[in-house]
Amino acid sequence: MLAIAAAKSVVPRLVTRLTHCRLVSKMTEQTALHDDIKPLAWLLGRWRGDNGVGIFPTIKDFNYGEELYFYHTGQHYIHFQTRSWDAGTKKPLHGESGFIRRQSDTNRVAITIATNIGFSELEEGELNGEELNVESRTIGGMSFFRLTPATKIKRLIRRDGDSLEQTLWMATEKTPLTQHLNIRYSRIQEDAAELKSVL
Repeated sequence: MLAIAAAKSVVPRLVTRLTHCRLVSKMTEQTALHDDIKPLAWLLGRWRGDNGVGIFPTIKDFNYGEELYFYHTGQHYIHFQTRSWDAGTKKPLHGESGFIRRQSDTNRVAITIATNIGFSELEEGELNGEELNVESRTIGGMSFFRLTPATKIKRLIRRDGDSLEQTLWMATEKTPLTQHLNIRYSRIQEDAAELKSVL
């Protein structure tokens, strides 16, 4: 009975998320790219990595997986969503949602990010070919944020053929800028992504 009840609760969510994913993907495919984000088109799509490594002097090393989803609606930005999970237990970890914008006729880019753990960021930097190199300008956290707040974040995202790699460095009041995360992603099919996300 419990298995049946669980299945009944999963199926509506699965159908809803698959439908949403298909609609957004179809919109992205059929909508012309805004000129400002054409140089960022190499990001578009859904990516998954299961080989993430997290390190930092004040915590125990860990392994994680993550999905990234970059899409557009024809406006002058790329919208993205991320979710990560513990590689061993599969329990949810970090999640982000945000936007990437490029200054017209330049290689300057800005990323705004909201996280599920209580802080937000504005990162700015440069786009060089299929490489995005940014660092934080502002980091804000809620008043009851329980973790040691980051004072600086640096992020490098680059594409190499059919794979995407992201490396993140972080500094806190107690620790200077240090590599924190590294992961390599492969592009995945939309339906498969949603099945993995729900089941």
